[in-house]
Amino acid sequence: MGRARTTLASCLALLALGPAASAAAASEFTASKTTAKGPAEFPLKVHGNGIGPQEFQFKKIHVVCQRAHANGTIQSPTSPTLALTVSYGECLTGPVIAWGKKTEVPMHFKEKAQYTFHINGYVQDEEEIEMRAKYLHCLVDWGTGTIPSKAEEKPTLQYEAATYSDQESTTEDLKHFPSGIQHKLLISNQFTGMEWEEEGGGLCEDPDIELAEGENGKYNGQLLIEVPHGNIEA
Repeated sequence: MGRARTTLASCLALLALGPAASAAAASEFTASKTTAKGPAEFPLKVHGNGIGPQEFQFKKIHVVCQRAHANGTIQSPTSPTLALTVSYGECLTGPVIAWGKKTEVPMHFKEKAQYTFHINGYVQDEEEIEMRAKYLHCLVDWGTGTIPSKAEEKPTLQYEAATYSDQESTTEDLKHFPSGIQHKLLISNQFTGMEWEEEGGGLCEDPDIELAEGENGKYNGQLLIEVPHGNIEA
């Protein structure tokens, strides 16, 4: 991540993060799908959307996204991992002191997040993401890493960066779901310890202000994931 001067952090108010749901530990993700020719071949595609706001906290920088969309794959009928690409939209940061008043401004994520979810609750964050505040053109960079970092050395322990719960959804698609019930996976994310730094740019460039950075960025948000015409559980 690059280094530059910035004043964005000093402009933002610190807001509390909301709680995320918890769930019991599971041993593997399980997935299934039946086609006209029988069971589907793996890997299976999955997709889903955010449930409620997706909240990010980088010290005093608070970003709330109202939309999230996920696509990914599960490699086998039972798997210890689930890979997802997540795009965040309708994001705001603030309040920012701009044009002589407090206001919120859109925050654009230049890249999509790449996550590998492990069934025992830790997450590999695979993509460095640059966020830009509209109008101000201030930049914040969120780095890659294992969440929590302890899981790098002890990957077999149980963690709570991500917890999983099964969701039953009624459906009229009786061709694929004779029981009228589809099983989906709710992922509740409670990331802490994310590495980040401000990169200045635009109106936030200021050689007299110390660059803000840290290793305690946070992300709270839920994703509801499904196999199209199939089931996924944990």
